[in-house]
Amino acid sequence: MARQSNHQRRLASLLILLGMLACQADPSSSADPGATEAALPDDGHTLSLHLASVTDQLALVDLVYVRPTTQPGPRVAEIMIGYDSASLVWLGAESLAAAEAANKQVVVQDQGGQLRVVLFAADNTTRLDSGPLTRLQFQRRALTPATLSFAAHQPVFAPPEANAGVVLGPPLVIEGG
Repeated sequence: MARQSNHQRRLASLLILLGMLACQADPSSSADPGATEAALPDDGHTLSLHLASVTDQLALVDLVYVRPTTQPGPRVAEIMIGYDSASLVWLGAESLAAAEAANKQVVVQDQGGQLRVVLFAADNTTRLDSGPLTRLQFQRRALTPATLSFAAHQPVFAPPEANAGVVLGPPLVIEGG
């Protein structure tokens, strides 16, 4: 099992590297950067966490990306999200509209209280546009408050210029019962 986990990490790292190389080789974008231009801020790429649904047993959290109107979106992303593992158990994730529109695969690895979210495609260099990227699914261990937040290190976008002006949203607190 540990061998498979190491294999998955190496595969994800290789795919990120290939995506970054492809970004340098192909500067064109197949996404229409003006499609949602009127509704977007100009102050930086924004990542935020939104509570989609919560019950006594389950919490669904959306990872949402907003692209500034003055910059193209990233082609590859690696985002670290910390969570309260005493109150939450990570169950899985599903792709949402912005990841699907760019034909990106979403891979989430649980590292015990921290999720590594990777968005990439082995066969395209389409840039991500604004919208929900993935829905994270958690089982609630107890009806106590739980916090999710972006890890201290800045998310990694490719190409590198997509990292300019990244803004991380505030922590998300899931209230107790």
